[in-house]
Amino acid sequence: KDNRACIINNNLDIKNYDLAIVGNSHAQMYVPSIKPFLLKNNKKAILLPMTGCLPTLDINISKECMIKSREYFLNYSKDENIKTVVLATTWWHKKIFNGKKFIDDTNHEILANSLINLINKLKDNNKKVFLVGPLQVPLYELPQELSRLLKFKHIDEIELIKRLQVDRKIYDLEYEYINLLLNEKLNKNYIQLHKVQCNKKKCNYSDNNGLFFADGSHISKNGAKVFSKPFEIIFE
Repeated sequence: KDNRACIINNNLDIKNYDLAIVGNSHAQMYVPSIKPFLLKNNKKAILLPMTGCLPTLDINISKECMIKSREYFLNYSKDENIKTVVLATTWWHKKIFNGKKFIDDTNHEILANSLINLINKLKDNNKKVFLVGPLQVPLYELPQELSRLLKFKHIDEIELIKRLQVDRKIYDLEYEYINLLLNEKLNKNYIQLHKVQCNKKKCNYSDNNGLFFADGSHISKNGAKVFSKPFEIIFE
């Protein structure tokens, strides 16, 4: 229907997709994390990436994005093939467009409630819905910058390790409130990847196999493997 889309696990023996992965590039980046479970369960999915836009209906990051997200919604919410929707998006926006003007959303509460509103509308259309919560992301070109600094000996290994970790308090200050809110509302259907990324003291940008990020916010091939396990719940 003139919307950008991609079939995941396009096995011709599987008649129809029954799972939709919806959001911006931060929905698209989780496809390698989800695909192993599609293969294991002999299912196919449809990816609907509204690149640069939130999937929400009553707020967004621009007027154009609001029009786009509503157009996509009218199509995928009515698609009878789709039984389950996985929503994923960016979380760090401090200003959002409410249809008339840009407003402050410093603690992301407006975004969280807008996502709940979208989920409720999808439930009204008989869809099972999962929402992927926020990660701690670098928001700068971490792999490129650190590799150069290390290559040209501007930092040592101790400094490198410091830069690959962030104090857990920084993540909680930004997202603890909405994580509590969304976990209360969605329970098992709220996929909290930060529980893989963070311990009680630190949030990590890497493990012994490499970095979790390919740039300032999108996960890497290694990150896709690290964050894959929590998506298994979608197929239970």
